[in-house]
Amino acid sequence: EAFGEWMKYNSRSIYGCTMAEKEFVAPNGCRLTQSEDGKRLYIHILEYPFQTLYMPCLQDKIKFAQFLHDGSEVKYNPKNGFIMNRLDNAFLLPTIKPDTLVPVIEVFLK
Repeated sequence: EAFGEWMKYNSRSIYGCTMAEKEFVAPNGCRLTQSEDGKRLYIHILEYPFQTLYMPCLQDKIKFAQFLHDGSEVKYNPKNGFIMNRLDNAFLLPTIKPDTLVPVIEVFLK
């Protein structure tokens, strides 16, 4: 995939964005940007993990999340109750990396 094709789908994660607020911590292998109005967080996945991307800093802050390249929903499993589950506070990702240069998750914040 050419960089131009990647930018066609992911430009809103770059243009009109700034560094993410300090409360948002990027997982290893990821970079964050945030829309200037603060309503959307973008997770640029440089090193694609297997199945889960942990982001405890997003607990109770997500309205909806999707991949930018195809608009498919990305589920987030918040911590429920007192017993930690191995999927708590994690995005549940496809096991195979999407066919895009750098997958970007667009998170609509509450």
